[in-house]
Amino acid sequence: MSYFNMVFLAMFAISAFLIPGVQRKLIKEVDANMCTIEDYSVIITDLPDDVKDQELHKFFDKKVGKVQNVVVATNNAELLTLAFERQKAKELFHIQVAKYKKGREDPDVSDKKVEWLHEEAVKAKKGLRACDSAIRALQNDRGGDAKRAICAFVTFQEEADFLKMFDMYRPGIFAWLWRPVDLRLRKKHRLRVKQAPPPADIRWENLQFNWAQRSFRQLNISLLTAVVLGLAFVSIAAVQMMAANAATPYDTEECRLNCHYGTDPVTMENEDLRNIYLKCYEAEQEGDPKRDITQTPSPPPPPAYGRRLMAQDLVSSQANYVASHNGTCGAFDSFCYACYCLEHISAGSVLDESEYCQPYIFGYTMQVVAQSVASAIVVVLNLLLKPLLVFLVRFEKHHSASGEQMSVMLKLFMAQFFNTAILLVVLNGSFPWLRAQLEGTPVEGLLFQGEMEDFVPAWYNEVGYALVISMVATPASQRIFSIIRLFRFKIGKFFASRNAVTQDQLNKAFEGMEFNLAINYGELLNILFVTLTFSPGLPILVPLTSFAYMVRYGFDKYEFARVSKMPPWYSTILGMGVAHLMAYACLGYLILAIWANSYYTMAPDPMIEGLIGSALYGFCDAWESLPEPLASVFGTMSDPSEMARRALQKNTAIYTLTLFIIVVILFFRGLIATMRSILAEIYPAYFQTDKRQAEGNPTFDLAIAGSQLLGARTYSIRDAPQYQAAFERIVWELDDGKL
Repeated sequence: MSYFNMVFLAMFAISAFLIPGVQRKLIKEVDANMCTIEDYSVIITDLPDDVKDQELHKFFDKKVGKVQNVVVATNNAELLTLAFERQKAKELFHIQVAKYKKGREDPDVSDKKVEWLHEEAVKAKKGLRACDSAIRALQNDRGGDAKRAICAFVTFQEEADFLKMFDMYRPGIFAWLWRPVDLRLRKKHRLRVKQAPPPADIRWENLQFNWAQRSFRQLNISLLTAVVLGLAFVSIAAVQMMAANAATPYDTEECRLNCHYGTDPVTMENEDLRNIYLKCYEAEQEGDPKRDITQTPSPPPPPAYGRRLMAQDLVSSQANYVASHNGTCGAFDSFCYACYCLEHISAGSVLDESEYCQPYIFGYTMQVVAQSVASAIVVVLNLLLKPLLVFLVRFEKHHSASGEQMSVMLKLFMAQFFNTAILLVVLNGSFPWLRAQLEGTPVEGLLFQGEMEDFVPAWYNEVGYALVISMVATPASQRIFSIIRLFRFKIGKFFASRNAVTQDQLNKAFEGMEFNLAINYGELLNILFVTLTFSPGLPILVPLTSFAYMVRYGFDKYEFARVSKMPPWYSTILGMGVAHLMAYACLGYLILAIWANSYYTMAPDPMIEGLIGSALYGFCDAWESLPEPLASVFGTMSDPSEMARRALQKNTAIYTLTLFIIVVILFFRGLIATMRSILAEIYPAYFQTDKRQAEGNPTFDLAIAGSQLLGARTYSIRDAPQYQAAFERIVWELDDGKL
């Protein structure tokens, strides 16, 4: 056991457990020193369907205090979706019209091209008018669902009135049930009150989707992601099956016992012996093993001065065998040709004998290609998962951009971790029960054909090698895409300054691309978890990851400052979620350290066995009572108590004790958080963790007048640029197909 490993793990674990607390403290300090519209605003749910903003304004102005503004969100998802489409159609129309006008005024442009530009502009206008027609119908309540209120955003003039709302409309199930009648809207609607999110964080088009609808969508997206990963699983399994079919097994001991070639390194310098083996192999392949292969012996090689005694014995042995050969293939001559070439393949030196071992080059090439293709599938899928998940998560209909980003981060991290680490381990592992279940099915012989029953030396050559290649290729490919983004940005600005025909085109070219925090967090977590999980057996992953993080820091800093546009004003949920996940990386590190280091049997550690031995053996006994295939871990272990024995060995016991402590800490951290959230619903006065405190903010009007208010000044959807098209006045004009 390496003490450095434990120090390394202890430093990481302490940091992982302390970061969330430090993060919360920093968030409170930053929030206390900033004045935003969220410091004056609440979001209200459980409203009547037909409530209007004027009614809410009067109600809270009378019950609480001076109201600055009220915005009621309605079920206008269809209208807002059409607004996005109209915005695209409008931009396309303006671009096509500008191109047409520019071409019409340019004498070098042919009349035929001008006519084509006119047709494209008319086509773009028809698309815009189609969007206008649909929006006008919805604005006039023709088609679509009846308008109903979903929630409301209420902004107060005074910070004191904002805080008073939380005292009057206390959170919690019992406070909601026993809400005083005079605080209920229309004497019957109890209302729920929470602090409002940042205006830029709201997904207005998704607010009408309730929890059940969103959960169902999230389940479907998760299943679709699982299908994609399953296809990758089958693809890599198929590639490995091709490599296995191309490989030829051989008995090393039998080969070296009956053949006359050198093994350290693999050599055979006697030309006569080489010819005997080759011709006997060819004769056997052609169905004539009794063929006469008599040949004129070559002159003996010149004396090799300075050779070791073993090499001299080998030369003598080869010469004696050739001298005794009678021109007829012996029982092992063809066999020894195969042995010699296969030994070269195992040593990775078969290309040195590519001409002599020509029949075996194809199989070797297939093995090399299979290893490369398997790693390439992992890397390519990791790259494709990013745009795929960003696209799919939009259909989950999150109420906030932060929730959407959190979902992207979690799905990307879990999918990439499975694709990078779990997939290769499962494919190469031996699972007899699963293999037996697939007998007689179309995938028999394809899935779960691995032979690695433990962390044997071959595991590091096959699985470990592929993991290291993936961990080198994945960060490298990500940085290549960063460079491509940079060149796209530079080239886009260059061409836009010369070819742009509208101001919007110029603005988009110079404002940069989106800096997606969720994707960056997901990729960083994947690299962290893979490294910590496998570094006990593959310590080279630690310096590789450190280098990858340093390079990524430089790239991300430059990309954020010079290439990307300013990200929206999100909530803190994404950063807090990542901070809470980091501690779980310790579990993978400790589990693999225990299993890899316990491959060789040692005596148990008496002290640690006395501390947790009974609990560990009790856990194994309980596990053994589970039904198959869980009891035998899918056929990989006949006696579950073997897990306890290996975990308590002298060289692994300290890892086991550390794992036990961290599991207990994580369990109670989750239990306390769950209990606290439950108690906060029942006794919010005592257990509410996010209760707002007075920050000494001025009145809302003074904050605006004194330029103290940062960010948005209203929750009105009409002030959000991306939604303005939904509320534009649509005026119809007869144009007879003209621009």
